[in-house]
Amino acid sequence: MDDPHLVDTHNPEWVAQSTVDACAEVEILFYLPHEFVVHGNNPDTSPKISLPTPRFPCATPDWYSSTEVLGHECELITYYQKVLDVAAEHAFGYDDVSAHFWLNLSIGSKASNVGFPWYDHYHECEGVLSWLETAKDGEIYHDVDQGWENTMIAKGRLIHVREWDPEEGAEYLNKAFYRQELLVSVAALRNRMRSILPKLVSGVGEDYWTKFRFDLSRFF
Repeated sequence: MDDPHLVDTHNPEWVAQSTVDACAEVEILFYLPHEFVVHGNNPDTSPKISLPTPRFPCATPDWYSSTEVLGHECELITYYQKVLDVAAEHAFGYDDVSAHFWLNLSIGSKASNVGFPWYDHYHECEGVLSWLETAKDGEIYHDVDQGWENTMIAKGRLIHVREWDPEEGAEYLNKAFYRQELLVSVAALRNRMRSILPKLVSGVGEDYWTKFRFDLSRFF
């Protein structure tokens, strides 16, 4: 990935085309799919194991926001413990089950949000949060991965964001958010995550959310 902390004084043409989004909500979502697919030679016919997804409501199926999760950590711990039980039963390794511990960063309204599809752990989300808190006028955040590119530019009271597919040349969105509203939302998000993550780590016994665990062996 490119160095995300770039400073540039030019004004890209797309900045003038940004649409201001009144919803400057910054969220992190927990990915909790409702079943575990036991992979075999034929994924379509492989057995599926139901998982105890939380009983509290979520706005997006299988994705639970930190706002929704706060106060319900025990239900997430039950879910994650079941995932680890399945892994042990089938001799699965960390790579086989790591997707069940994914997080996802989102900025904006649920109907039309800026997504970071390649950011699966908190330390990756942290890079964006820190940039939003400290970006000087004209400073750019940039990242690119398979079929996805994100550029954010701080301009006056606004943070402009463009998300597009550099391989196909298709623009997903081009928005601007009020910086102060983003900062308020980031602060609230940090407070929630400071409460949630330690409880999950304590309840499960390992930290699977902060970063990808390269240190884990093939089998748990």
